[in-house]
Amino acid sequence: MTQAPIQSENSESETTELINVEIIVLDSGENLPIQDVEVRVVSTGGPEVRRTNTDGFVQIEIPTRDDVGITLAKDGFQTSRHSINLKNDPNRTREYYLVKE
Repeated sequence: MTQAPIQSENSESETTELINVEIIVLDSGENLPIQDVEVRVVSTGGPEVRRTNTDGFVQIEIPTRDDVGITLAKDGFQTSRHSINLKNDPNRTREYYLVKE
């Protein structure tokens, strides 16, 4: 039996549909990928945390919700917070830019 990465606190449905969220993080000044950015996704339940690879890419599988919060953090850059709607264009790879401090 496979465990979902985030457990739902309310039981709106008997099964939780999962969706892959793909994110690319780039340097706003140089437009280059940023490695090792902490990507924290918060929906119902605890946060799901991953780090970007050398291409600035990360993929996170989370339960489908209307909106989830995303926090991007890396030393030397300003922390960035975003809200995305997973039901609105769920299969799109999202690009975010971090600004150097």
